[in-house]
Amino acid sequence: MQKYLPALLAIILFLSCRKQNDQSLPPPPDKKYEVVITAALFNPSNHRYEATCWINGVKSILDAGTADQAFPYGIEKAGADIYISGGFAYSDPSAGNTLLMPCYWKNGKKIDLPVNGLSINERCGAGDLKWFNNSLYITGDADLLPVIWKVKDGVTTVIPLPLGDNVQDVRKTGNLQVYNNQLYIGGNQKKLHNGETVFTAGYWIIDQNDKVSFNILEDDLPYALCFNISVSAKGIFIAGEYASASNSAPRPVVWTGSGHLPVSATFNPSYQRLHTSAVDDKGNLYLNVFDIQLYQPVVWKVPASGIPQLIQPEVPANAKGFCHAIDVSIDQLAYVYMYEADGGYYAAYAFNGKTIPLDIYHNGRPNIHRLKVFPQQS
Repeated sequence: MQKYLPALLAIILFLSCRKQNDQSLPPPPDKKYEVVITAALFNPSNHRYEATCWINGVKSILDAGTADQAFPYGIEKAGADIYISGGFAYSDPSAGNTLLMPCYWKNGKKIDLPVNGLSINERCGAGDLKWFNNSLYITGDADLLPVIWKVKDGVTTVIPLPLGDNVQDVRKTGNLQVYNNQLYIGGNQKKLHNGETVFTAGYWIIDQNDKVSFNILEDDLPYALCFNISVSAKGIFIAGEYASASNSAPRPVVWTGSGHLPVSATFNPSYQRLHTSAVDDKGNLYLNVFDIQLYQPVVWKVPASGIPQLIQPEVPANAKGFCHAIDVSIDQLAYVYMYEADGGYYAAYAFNGKTIPLDIYHNGRPNIHRLKVFPQQS
């Protein structure tokens, strides 16, 4: 042992000097995230829907003001402020019914959106919002017709979506996307062509001067409806459904700039329906699929090959449920889901290798709407 002692001392001294003189850069700080989820939870004690928000699993009830009920949907963050779009319901004794009106929340405080000039007979709500061009853009529907509110410096204006020639009706996706200094909204147009009613699937672009243009992905379809749009450097993906012939049943589809994604052929239109979508930087597309035959929470990961891979959370045996929303941040998938088991309802979200349960009323089905992940530097 003694003959090795000088060598050991030399090694220890070398490592000690190296540690003291190590001038390499420190490792980058770990990423931290805010996972924000919205839902309308039916409270059995007062028989009202509560506008609910979770941030990293911590639950809070959003301000409803004098409204009977409130429903939150889209989520956005600008700086330290969290914005949520939605609607609130109140009884109208003069009309003898309940109206849904649009609003948004800033850090939990409800702010009503103006409806001047809009024709509303049944409902008007706000579905999604994005911070773009130093303004807050909010999209919604007035009796199913698209509405875009722009909020800047406390002033709210309405931006119309122009109708093309022979267009009778328009519908939009439930979400907005910002990419390359432009705002994207997926949607479809219903129009007359040679005396027949046909549909066009595509998307609107709003530039920094609020100029609106519509771009066609597929035209002259017997039927088309767009649910969700994803935009990235890998292209444009719009999830929806379409009919290829006037007598055929609608089937799920993913439109791209170069046609239908090959995965469309693997859908069974009798029990599978697309909902939301997200794409990562590698070009993998994630699809939230409502599968009423499997009746399990499931996400499809669709790589460039077009062959889908199923992602399923662990749920109790014989549990039934659905995945409600997905998001991708720094190439990491996040999804929120609910299931019914043992006579009660449960909900959770999965992200970054963890599954976090959500506080809900177990005797009422949760209406979970959106999930968004916002990365932060520690």
